[in-house]
Amino acid sequence: MVGERLARAARAIVYGENVTPSGPYAADIRRDGGDLMVRFADSDGGMQSYSGNVATGFQACDISNDCRYVPGTVEGDSVRLPGANRPGVVKLRYGWSDAPFLNLFGKNGLPAIPFERAID
Repeated sequence: MVGERLARAARAIVYGENVTPSGPYAADIRRDGGDLMVRFADSDGGMQSYSGNVATGFQACDISNDCRYVPGTVEGDSVRLPGANRPGVVKLRYGWSDAPFLNLFGKNGLPAIPFERAID
């Protein structure tokens, strides 16, 4: 997968081809009632979760860095994390462990890029 990402980046940057240079990345996170919504960019037409309807690997964290895994559901180019907007949650991370089980991919077949971001 690393080789494919590097090849795509070279095609986009060096050769000027109209391809997405990498996998989907979290463009923004917003609060939506009791849920968190993560919008991904460079998904080439939306996101998808393999091996089921639940996107895995998300953690909602409070100020003391107490993090809890939260399941997600794909909605186009976004992932909804039901109930993740609990009191005190200040950051969200994805794929943030030594050997995470991740099943979130863009329509281009590339996996979503791990992140840790503060939530406004």
